[in-house]
Amino acid sequence: VTHATNHTMDRRASAVDYTIDFWTGKSAKALGIHKTQAGQDSVFTLDKKGIRFSFVNFTYGLNGQKLPADRPYLVDLLDSNGDWVEMVRKAEAAAEVTVAFMHFGTEYVELPTAEARAYAEQAIDAGADILVCTHPHVIEPYGIYTTKAGNRALVYWSLGNFVSNQQDISTNLGGVAKFAVRKVVKGDSSRLEVSSAIFEGSVTQQEVGNYHAIPLVAYSDSL
Repeated sequence: VTHATNHTMDRRASAVDYTIDFWTGKSAKALGIHKTQAGQDSVFTLDKKGIRFSFVNFTYGLNGQKLPADRPYLVDLLDSNGDWVEMVRKAEAAAEVTVAFMHFGTEYVELPTAEARAYAEQAIDAGADILVCTHPHVIEPYGIYTTKAGNRALVYWSLGNFVSNQQDISTNLGGVAKFAVRKVVKGDSSRLEVSSAIFEGSVTQQEVGNYHAIPLVAYSDSL
């Protein structure tokens, strides 16, 4: 569950602590927020069918809020001093595939901005293999992106809104990123590749007391 967004500190540090406590002991892993420096320093990895994945989550900012001076580890930020890049490098060293969930971009813009591309390039050059991005509230493209340094990664630039109460058609559309990674073994060597990548569209169905997402393929005229 990715918790590093521009709204993470809306209810201040106590609410972040509450959220961390909520997820503690549950099967889901909360990303992007930490109760201790040791928590931020550790890398979350997951082994799946013989491939080790690592996961990181960052946000561009906190809506003008600041992290407590004595708790800079509370939320993972795309900070200007480059600490987040080192976190990506550490994640890359801990696993074969690094997935970075990035909260950045410009709201209601349907193409990635120069700033978003700059962040993405830094993440990819630091070792991220797959980027799944949010924040613009509208869908942006996805595909293989090559940095100026020649490194490649699968990037979903914006998944749009999954559930929202926004009223424009473009903000009622969103979707799910689905991708697969395959390990190709030849003799004593192996390589990893993205074997499939799709985007499954969804629509927010707004009914009083029951806002929910419906797959785009199932959205009927009656709905």
